[in-house]
Amino acid sequence: MVKEIIYENRNEEQAQKMAAYMKNKFKFAGIPKPERKKLFAPVIKRKRTQNCWKKLSSDV
Repeated sequence: MVKEIIYENRNEEQAQKMAAYMKNKFKFAGIPKPERKKLFAPVIKRKRTQNCWKKLSSDV
């Protein structure tokens, strides 16, 4: 799911700029932080909910 979100929203032009800024040591998808935060909010929320239920059920 995470890989699909990244792949669908990548920006090659921005990725090249980000890689150049880091002296081409890392690969980038070209998704700026504010946009990544919006894209992954539902995934993070779902994970937090799942973890809360696991913790509650293990406490019983």
